[in-house]
Order: sequence, then structure tokens, then C-alpha cells
Amino acid sequence: MAQQTTLNVKNLKKYFSNKFGVVKAVDNVNFSLEQGKILGLIGESGSGKTTVGRSLIRLYESYGGQVTLLDEVISGNKLTKKQNLFLRKNMQMIFQDPYSSLNGQKNIYSILKEPLIVNGILKEKMKDIFQDWQDVVKNFKYTFLEKYLDVDIENTLGYNKKLKTFLGEFEEKVQLWKEQFSNVNKENTKEIEEQFNAFFAFLDKKQLFLTQNFNDIYKRAGVLYKFYFKMQEKYRLGEITFDEVEVKNTAKKLKQIQEEIKDISHFIRVKENPEHNQEIEKHWENWTKYNNSKNLLNSYVSQYKYEYKINEHNALITDDLEQYSYYKRLSIVNYEIYSYLKLHFNKFANLTYSKIDDFIYIFENTKEEFLLQNQRVLLAQKTSEKFRSVSSFRHEFIDILANLEVTKFILNSKNNFENNYKNKNIIHLESIINKYLISFPKKDHEQKSRLENQLKEVTKEHEDAKNVFEEETKRFVAEFSLVQKRKEAQLANLIQQNKELKEKVAQLEKEVLELNQKLLETIKRDEDLFNRQKNRFKEKQDIIKSFSIENKNISNIYRNIRLFFGIEQAISICLLKRRIKKFITSELIYEALESVGLLRQFAYRYPHEFSGGQRQRIVIARALIVEPKVLIADEPIASLDISIQAQVVNLLKKLVEEKNLCMIFIAHDLSIVEYLVDEVVILHTGKIVERGKTDLVYNNPIHPYTKNLLESVPKMSNAHIPFKPLPFVNSYLSEQEFPNKIVSQKVEENHYVFGTQKQINEWLKEV
Repeated sequence: MAQQTTLNVKNLKKYFSNKFGVVKAVDNVNFSLEQGKILGLIGESGSGKTTVGRSLIRLYESYGGQVTLLDEVISGNKLTKKQNLFLRKNMQMIFQDPYSSLNGQKNIYSILKEPLIVNGILKEKMKDIFQDWQDVVKNFKYTFLEKYLDVDIENTLGYNKKLKTFLGEFEEKVQLWKEQFSNVNKENTKEIEEQFNAFFAFLDKKQLFLTQNFNDIYKRAGVLYKFYFKMQEKYRLGEITFDEVEVKNTAKKLKQIQEEIKDISHFIRVKENPEHNQEIEKHWENWTKYNNSKNLLNSYVSQYKYEYKINEHNALITDDLEQYSYYKRLSIVNYEIYSYLKLHFNKFANLTYSKIDDFIYIFENTKEEFLLQNQRVLLAQKTSEKFRSVSSFRHEFIDILANLEVTKFILNSKNNFENNYKNKNIIHLESIINKYLISFPKKDHEQKSRLENQLKEVTKEHEDAKNVFEEETKRFVAEFSLVQKRKEAQLANLIQQNKELKEKVAQLEKEVLELNQKLLETIKRDEDLFNRQKNRFKEKQDIIKSFSIENKNISNIYRNIRLFFGIEQAISICLLKRRIKKFITSELIYEALESVGLLRQFAYRYPHEFSGGQRQRIVIARALIVEPKVLIADEPIASLDISIQAQVVNLLKKLVEEKNLCMIFIAHDLSIVEYLVDEVVILHTGKIVERGKTDLVYNNPIHPYTKNLLESVPKMSNAHIPFKPLPFVNSYLSEQEFPNKIVSQKVEENHYVFGTQKQINEWLKEV
């Protein structure tokens, strides 16, 4: 079965303007990317790899060609707000420098929260939750309470176990330290430092078990978060008891009949009182044009404008007559097409995307034929025996454009405007008026009376179903209360144990502090040693004290969970939504961090506290938190150590498989590309020179540039040979100038090479 095409890039072009003129950085790049696949963009610096990525993500606003993402066009001179939101949500980019995506003045929580807000993820999530939140917590009230108690018991049980392990390890040691303290040689610095190290080991161990405990509690909060959505899914699929289904169905039927009575009453009122027709007539004023096709046509207009500027610049700087004429011919032709499209833009503005392609093809074909016919013409200001005037050349092409057969495109655009915009509103208006005229032509009042009788019957059915459900609920609550009392008693017992264990740990810590203070007193005369050990101990204590912040944060999270599960009630719906939103935000951020192999606690640190590899993981988490369909990775491992590179590459590969997204991987390291990607595109001077399945291109390179790149890859077989640069001569480019045409030729299945037909034939002979 064929994979769904997620991203399709057609004739991508990007121009840059500078004081010397216009430069074409990317020229006619075409590729498609299927769901779950990785595409590698390979080429040396300046080949246009990064420009392709940045153009797709629209860091460069204007570019030529057509790009579709999930069958939605995202190219064009300017995107609407809706299109831009769609693009940002479904396509993300990772850069070589992590700080391109990280704000050093914000903690990781704030950095990851930003895309959730900007892309409307939180808003959608909250809307989805509160669509049926009250029904879900009402239907699974006791299920949620039991699950929360189970997790609470598990948290306390796990904490107690860690406390017991800690006490078992250090209770005897502390007593031994107290007994040995009097025997410590106060003159032996090494012996004193060993004693201090023993105290530090105590604090290190406490820090470790607190870290592990908080990490476990955070994870169990994530379990509760996922449990809610599991129950939400069960509710939406109707996987509830038979009695609940009856109540739900009769309530739904009751609401439907009430709506019908309301609608028919409104219709009767409108029909019998013509003044109410003004309510319908206001729909005429509310319709607006939906005009995305203008963006695509605009991008083609800009493309011809830039082509004109590039060739005009080239004509001005050359001192060769033939080259001047060649560039001047291109300049004139592109300018006149640009002028024609700009002048008649509104006539074609409502063409569909496919029709725009057909429309532009006419101009491209006309352009090629005209240039081919005049390829030997030399241009000058005035016509003479050897030269033709620029003016006559220009007017000849203007006449050709004026006689182009584009009537069908004008009619198509006009019909689209009328059918898709005007008629859409007329049909909508007629449907409002005719809705009840068709259903109830002459029996409006009879129909209303029949519905009212039906309402009485369904109301009785609903009340009967409610009574049965309430009886069943009472029986269930009686049984559940026994389970609840048993679990609450177990939890109370564990909390009491926890209190006693913490008191013992606190007593141990107090004794260690006293021993440490006494030992410090003995070395006061050695000021350097005294200050060093005192500061080390204080630093360890401060780290442990900082866990009180974690404790407070966890208390808030579990309070929000109780509100989310309906176990506790908020004083207002606004406060409830705010707290649930905070909990949902936290869980989305924690899940994103865990997906890239980082701890939940890292959310409250700042970028400078992480290593380069960890920062790159955070950037990946930031990109993936909006659940994009396409990820563009622009040399994400270039600045990392070799060992960290492998970790990040394996992480990217795993995420692509798990989340079924597709990725464009831009890199210099050809060995990494060979390991990671499914298909490669080789770029040189902004153009594709070869593309295909990775193993096919690597094992059988055709283009001389591809061969040069692959020969530069270090291998075990040539490790003993001193490194030598492999200079590449771009002589093949001169053979591709006008009128020689670049074509794509299939070498084998899923392997293509680009060049003139003559070049390709010569390259294939060398294989």
C-alpha cells in the first residue's frame, strides 16, 4: 500500500537581492516526502541546503514554486493567518545552534510552553476536554477516586521503601562515626578529610533518593493524566454500563425533540410575521471571499520579476556581445510575462491550483519556443544588418502574449468566483428558508403538536431510565464505600509510617550536622581547610533544602489532578479551568522532555545549566511538542561531540518511527546520512544534481559532483592515507547554459540524475 505524501515541493526557487543585483540561491528544486520517511539534503557549504529548509518553513517569506503540506498549499507571497497557523503547527525546524530556539533568560518550562500557546495547542486541548468534562467525571467519579487513591498509596509506599533503605545504610554508620570521632587524629589532614567525605556521602545519598522519589511521583502524575483520557475515550465510544447508556440515549433524544420544537416554533413565527425575514436577510451582508489561489499566482508573478532582474543585471555587467544579447533576451521575455500577469492579475485570480499550473505552462512553453527561435539574434539599440533593436524584439514578444489563447482560463476564473462565493451564500440562504417548507408544507401546527406529545413520552422513558440507573448507582456506591474505607485506612497507616521514618532521617541528619560542626571546630586553625569543608557542606545542604520547592510543585500538581478528576470542587468555573489548564500544560511539557530522554525536573532549569547535547534534545522537544507532521533538521549534530552525535541521531530516528512523522535531514556528514535517511537529494549551486534511494546513490553515483562528495568520506580502507582536499572543477555547469536544457533521467528504479542529455550519456558510459 502506497504511503501518504505529506510534503510535496514543486519548482522551488529562492532569490536574494544585494547591491550587486539578484542571486538565484535555489533553482527548480523538486521532491516529495512520504509519511514516516527521512529525506537527506546533501551538499557542500553554499549549495542551498539550508535555504531550502528555511524557505519551506517560511523564514524566507517570498519564494517561487508550489509547496503543499498535507494537500494544503503553503507557498505564495503572503499566507493568511489561518494558513500560517497551519504551517507552524505541522512543520517545525531544528537548527545547528540550539540557542537559535532557546531564550537564555527563560527556564525550559517557559520555552516549551510558548509554542503550545502560539500554535493554539492548549486552546484546542482545553476545548476538547471541556466538551464533555462534566459528563466524564460524573460517569467515572468512583473510578477516578479509586485510581487516585491507588497512586497515592503507591507514592507513599515507594517513598517509605526509599527511606527504609537509606536508614538501613546509614543508621549504624552514624553511630560508628560518633564512637570513632574521639579517636580521629586532629593533626592528620588526610584522616580528617576522609571523615568529612563520609559526611558528604550521607548528604549525597539523601539527595539521590529524594531525586529518585520525586521523579517517580512526577511519572505517576503522568499516569493519572493519561488515565483521564483513557476514560474520556471509553465515554465517547459508549463503553459504559447498560443503565448509563439508556439514560444517555433518552437524554439525547429528549434534547433533539426540544430543539425541533424550538426550530419549528421559530419557523412558524417567521412565516406568520414577515418582519422576521430581516433576520435571514442579514446573511447577505456576512459573506466574504476566500482567496488562497491569489497567493500562488502572486508567487509566479514574483518569480518572473526576479528572473528579469537577474538577467538584466547579467546583461549589464558582461562585455561580451553574445552574452549580452543572451541575457537581454531572457530579461525582456521575463519582464513582459511579469507585466502581462500583473496587468491581468484579477482576470485569473480565482483559478484553482491545478488550473494555475496549466495556465503558467502556456507562458513557459511560449517563452521557450520564442527564445529558441531567436537564440542567434544579437540585440542593439537600433536595427542594422547584423543587429536587431531591443524595441522590435520586445514588441514582437508583446504581440505573441497578446494573442495567447487564455479565454478558457478567464471564464474558469469567473465561474469559480460566481459558483464558489456568490452561489454558496445563495444556497445557504435558501436552505434556511426552505428547511421547513419542504418538511412541513401545510402542517406546521400539527407537526408541533405531534412533537410535543412525543416529548411527553420520551420524558417518561428518560425518568424511568434515570430511576433504574439511580438504584444501580446506590448499590455500587455501597460496595465502593467499603473499598474506599479499606484503601484510606491503608493510606493513613502508610502516612503515619512515613512521618516516623522522616523523623528518624531528620534525627540522623541532626547528628551528622553536629559531628560535622565538631570536626570543623578542630580544624579552625587551618583556615583554608576550614573554609573549604564548611562551604562544601553548606552547598550540599542548600541542594537538599531546594527540594522543598519540588515538594511544593508536586503538591500543586496533585491538587490540580484532584480538580481534574472531579474529586475536589473549585470555588468557580474560571478557577477550575485555570488550574486544569496549568496541569495540562505541565504534563504536555513533561511528556515532551521524557520523549527526548530528559527528566521532568529539568523543566525548571535554564539553558546554560545543560550540556550541548541536552540543549539540542530540548530544542527537539520544543519542535515536537506541537505534534508536527514534518521536521526539518538543519545540521543538528554538527557542533556536538561524536558520542553525543550518535545519541541525537538515534533519538531522531526513534522519534520518526514512534510518532510516524517525516523529516528533512540537512547535513555535511555523509556517513550519518547513509545510516539515517531513506532517500537523498544531492544539491550543488542551488540545483538538484542527483537523487534517489540512499543505498542506490551511495553504491552507484553517476553525477561527477556526487562522486567527488562520496570520495571525500573517510573509510577504514583509506585511513592510512594522509588527508588531501579533493578540488572539484565546476566545468559541467558551462555545458548547461542556454540553449542546452537540463533534464532528469532515470538511472534505475528510485534513482535519477540531472544534466543535459549529452552529459548524462557520457556519465553513464563511465559507470
